[in-house]
Amino acid sequence: MNRNGFTLPEVLMALAVLAIGLAAIAGLQLLSLRLGSAAGRQARLLETARNELNHRLLTGSPGSGCHTPVEADQSCSASERHCAASPGQLDCTVAAGPVREVTVTVGTPSGEPLTLRGYALAGERP
Repeated sequence: MNRNGFTLPEVLMALAVLAIGLAAIAGLQLLSLRLGSAAGRQARLLETARNELNHRLLTGSPGSGCHTPVEADQSCSASERHCAASPGQLDCTVAAGPVREVTVTVGTPSGEPLTLRGYALAGERP
């Protein structure tokens, strides 16, 4: 700095530092928006899977398609099998058993599918 103010190189350096800082803040803001959007999609997938799993466990609805409405970009599938219970383990490779295992998978074309699994006594309704 001279007696009359700042020199041109000092002003240019200050502007360069300011520009770099503002660019970094803008980049963090964009990353925050992307991550927030991804979290929202995951929350909707989880809600759909949880609703379908609860529906199947409570009603015993058959079939591989989901009864819970899904968003346009979501896919949903469900499966059910019976398991035999013995002390300390559950064997779901048998054709019949007193326990129902229900698996619900929900996903989008661009993301990793989300799978939830639940168990209920066969023939029992809460």
